[in-house]
Amino acid sequence: MSLRIVFAGAIISLFCGPSGIIAQSQPVLHIEKCIVRADTDKTKTRDCTANAARICNGSSDCELPIGSNLTDGPWLPKGQTASVSVKFSCGGKVFARGPHAQNDHATLILKCSLNVFE
Repeated sequence: MSLRIVFAGAIISLFCGPSGIIAQSQPVLHIEKCIVRADTDKTKTRDCTANAARICNGSSDCELPIGSNLTDGPWLPKGQTASVSVKFSCGGKVFARGPHAQNDHATLILKCSLNVFE
């Protein structure tokens, strides 16, 4: 009888961990769309989806730099500004961030684990 209890306890620990709580897998982040748009002329845009995806896809939390890295370097004449907008999904839900000023010293925090911006 005690051997069965020990065996059952070992199985529970194997699947649930030492706390006995079944751990759920964390949803992973997927960049759906990333756009950089000139502030003065909304027709001037750059698709930054591939660059943002390279940085963030597959993680549950991501700190995405939103500077010229998203557009492979400066793309507007000096003095003009742009804004970044990002759509991403986590576990089947889609979230949007932005527009935020494109800035080489700024980041967007994208999180699946505790999405407080729903």
